[in-house]
Amino acid sequence: MFKAVHVPSRTVTSISAETAIELSQIDNIVGLKEASGDLGQAARILDGTNKDLLLYSGGDGDAFLWLMKYAFTGGRSCSISQT
Repeated sequence: MFKAVHVPSRTVTSISAETAIELSQIDNIVGLKEASGDLGQAARILDGTNKDLLLYSGGDGDAFLWLMKYAFTGGRSCSISQT
């Protein structure tokens, strides 16, 4: 089992939400570390994937925002994983 990692600040490239959604359909990919800092992209990934995908907040500065946006609004994700 693998987790895909999206950290554009360290890889000098970016994965689109659409690509992340396609990757989530591969059986061996069970999670994605999303560290782009773009909450809109995280929301698009959540909307386009099933509840089994683990989506991690990749940036320390984003964790609180993820918690506020998803955990307290009835969403299926927080800064640790989707449930």
